[in-house]
Amino acid sequence: MKNPVFLILLACGSVSVVSVARASENYLPGAEIESFSGTCQDYLRLETKKKKAIFRRLHAALKYGDGLKLIENTIPLFRQRIGRALQVSQERWTESNVIDENAKKEVVESVVLERMGIPVTEDIDQEMPTFQNKIASHRPKKLRKRFVPMPPVPYAEAGVLHTYGYLFSQIQTPYGQKSDRWLVHGLEEKLGLVPGSLSPFSERGEFLSNLTDALDQVVAGQNEFTKPEMVLHEKIIWRTPPGSIDFYGETSSEIELRRAVLTTRVYQLTNATALSNGSPLDRLVVYSMRFIEQSRERYVTAFPADADFAKRLTARVETEGLSIEGLGPRYNLFIPQSWQQVFYEPVFEVRGFTKMRR
Repeated sequence: MKNPVFLILLACGSVSVVSVARASENYLPGAEIESFSGTCQDYLRLETKKKKAIFRRLHAALKYGDGLKLIENTIPLFRQRIGRALQVSQERWTESNVIDENAKKEVVESVVLERMGIPVTEDIDQEMPTFQNKIASHRPKKLRKRFVPMPPVPYAEAGVLHTYGYLFSQIQTPYGQKSDRWLVHGLEEKLGLVPGSLSPFSERGEFLSNLTDALDQVVAGQNEFTKPEMVLHEKIIWRTPPGSIDFYGETSSEIELRRAVLTTRVYQLTNATALSNGSPLDRLVVYSMRFIEQSRERYVTAFPADADFAKRLTARVETEGLSIEGLGPRYNLFIPQSWQQVFYEPVFEVRGFTKMRR
């Protein structure tokens, strides 16, 4: 019985989605642990291996069926938590590509995200083929085939994808599993936060809300366990064609220029106790974006890194920062396909001053 899910469907003719999910739980990765149901403290006492097994099982239940009942039995008030996270994500975070830029595959399958309650949108620019065909019409026929529309790009709210989505992710990247960010590296301890606050089991606030508040404290210089190491501002201008949809959901009627600043902040983590007990990664990277017309920047992502991260980023700016493309948007930041980058300028902050790399 290599695939019990499909055998059940063939034998029974029709079966409820919940039944398929329940049947799949016994055979798919994660079945080596019984369904978890307990408090935040119970969850914290589990070994990392068992925590990963919980989310593997929940992921499998969602992928092969509905699985919501299993999630609700495992994570108290899950739907309410996701609802609150979506609200925070829309207000304070950008949007993120669902396809990871390093692994070249979906961080979490779109069907799993949708069943979790996280909407996934596809970036399909209807005007692009028309614009390309106008250009292609002036070229030889054998060259016109180069001008084809790009495939749809799925994207979702960055905040909720980089927290709940990463916990459910099962893909491998060059930096390990996405869930390691919240299950292995001990970021909440390194930032001096309440244990469990950066988890879906948090009893003091909601996961993404707690993370957003913590990042606000770090960026404002109010976290005693972080020391600023480097700040890089990247000034970018995009040209947007008529008919493209901007980040506000509005369709432009003419060619426009969109100006933004992408900011990468690197902090040294100084909580010696946390560093000695857990992951050796002793840097925190906070990546954000602000359109010129906006008064507040939005977070893209935040993740732990090693001590050489700032050095490697500086080297990239030195080698790639002189072109119009520059380093470009990264860390899975979503930018519509039809936007053409026409300007790039990196600026480092050095002790209150700025240093251009041009």
